Amino acid sequence: MLNYFIEKITIRGPERKDAVIELQKGLNIISGPSNTGKTSIVKAIDFLYGADKADAPFSISATGYNQVEMVINTKDGRFSLKRKFEENKIYVYSLDSENTHQLYDEYNARTGNSVISQFWLNLIGISEPQQIIKNKDFVKRNLSWRTFSSSTLIQQSKIDSETSVLLPDVHSSQTAFLSALLFLFDGDQFSDTEENETAEQRKIRRKSVINYINTSLSDLYENYETAKSKLPDGNTNNLHQIMTDMIAELASVQQQINSTLIESKTVFKDIYQNEQKLNESSLLKNRYKKLYSQYKSDIERLSLIVDGERLIKGHTHDKYYDCPFCNGKLPESEEENYIEAARAELSTLIAQLADLSEAIQETDKEINDFEEIIEDLYEQKDKIDAFGNDELKPKAQDLKWRIQDIEEYLNINQQLASLESMQAKLRSDLQSIENETNADKPIYKPKDKFKTHFYEEMSQLLDDMLRSMNYKPTEFRNAFFAKDIFDVKINGDLKSQGNGQGYTSFVNSVVVMAYRHVLSKHAQYKPSVFIIDTPLLGLDERQKQPEDESMKENLFKCFIEHQDEGQLIIIENTSNLPNLDYESFGVNEIKFTEDKDKGRYGYLYDIYN
Repeated sequence: MLNYFIEKITIRGPERKDAVIELQKGLNIISGPSNTGKTSIVKAIDFLYGADKADAPFSISATGYNQVEMVINTKDGRFSLKRKFEENKIYVYSLDSENTHQLYDEYNARTGNSVISQFWLNLIGISEPQQIIKNKDFVKRNLSWRTFSSSTLIQQSKIDSETSVLLPDVHSSQTAFLSALLFLFDGDQFSDTEENETAEQRKIRRKSVINYINTSLSDLYENYETAKSKLPDGNTNNLHQIMTDMIAELASVQQQINSTLIESKTVFKDIYQNEQKLNESSLLKNRYKKLYSQYKSDIERLSLIVDGERLIKGHTHDKYYDCPFCNGKLPESEEENYIEAARAELSTLIAQLADLSEAIQETDKEINDFEEIIEDLYEQKDKIDAFGNDELKPKAQDLKWRIQDIEEYLNINQQLASLESMQAKLRSDLQSIENETNADKPIYKPKDKFKTHFYEEMSQLLDDMLRSMNYKPTEFRNAFFAKDIFDVKINGDLKSQGNGQGYTSFVNSVVVMAYRHVLSKHAQYKPSVFIIDTPLLGLDERQKQPEDESMKENLFKCFIEHQDEGQLIIIENTSNLPNLDYESFGVNEIKFTEDKDKGRYGYLYDIYN
């Protein structure tokens, strides 16, 4: 359940138009060119989290604005928080349905009996003062909102940090942050139940670790020799160039294969067309044969008629017949003579039969021609297919295997380098254990207090997210959340290894999203609002191949997909903002244009660069 979300932030000043931005529960993206007041929105939120008055979002003398108000919606109703830039007091008002303000309480920003931290902690369910451990000696202090709020409000100055984006910059504050985070997850009140490790226990632990490291070294040497035995002989200095040439040759062969496929399809199309014509000619021939038979039958019929007429004419008989009723004489009826008509029709049929015989002969010739053409086309297609299947495809497969062999070698070589690095690290660890003193004084180690699934889930999330976002696809192998630095390691190295400002900012943004997800899923007390200022700071994808997915787009798709985990406010420069259909995903998009005549110039009105 969402504990709270920010509805509206307003900057006010005497004789100044109120500068208002309205926000929603899920994803809010605020974009614009530099110097349009985007980062000041982050500062305004932090100012009402209890930042020092020196960190006010705007200069009174430069802008004429002198107060910030933030309206939040909580499960207990709506509240308005107001603070003047030059003051440490924060006034909280309850709001009714008519937006009528009624003073709820007043707080100090940082110190005093009543601090704004109490209000914010109460929103996430921490209603009573809590103690947390602040250093290795188990010294305690009060839990405050600002102990951990820097991990939910990532300012632009922090987004490209080469160290953990989650840990405070001040090293002495990191233990308190980790203790606060433990409290958010489990509600641990850090009572005095910490076990003191005795000298004997330390001795047993030390021996166990030494045995473990020795075993690891033994396994490591075995893996090293196994990998080394797989390396091919010969000169390996120009393997990358050889593989590049093979890839180019494979592309050429593949293009030839595609050409033969197209040529084979073309010939097959010709075969089909000629077979259609052959079928038409065969059908015509059958019709001619049927007609030929019909003509012969008609000729036989007419010949019979003519012969019959001739016989009848030669036979004599009486011209009168007896009437069957009165026995009177009846004259012979006159019969029509059909001989001449039959002869004429017979002559015509004989001529047509001769023409039909000639047509049948021509059709037979066409059929023979089509059969020869089809036979030639099948031979041509067989040759094309044989060239593709027997020559080109085996050649392509051979090139693929050879490329795979080189890639396997390079991978083994890289594994060897990693194994050698691990070997050196284990030796160093072994030496540290051997030289460890037997001091009985216990040390508070908050990183060891997190449940195993925290590191496992963070590691799995980071690996999945970076892989799905197409992070350095040719280089990325794995990512995990390292307990020692409370930060991500990529391919076993620090995130800054081989990364400039842009990639570091990108990775830090992914770390924050993974951390936000784990908090949303497992924490007993959940901060509901996360702010990331310029997650793509300095990220340049000009080297991206056209077929590669955009890291920028994938990161913002991640923001969209995780809207249901609470309110997310993203600040980004217009030039870096991915071109996505944010409206269709229900995103609240606020745009500053730095153009007096088009849209909203910036956060403040009548303030121009």
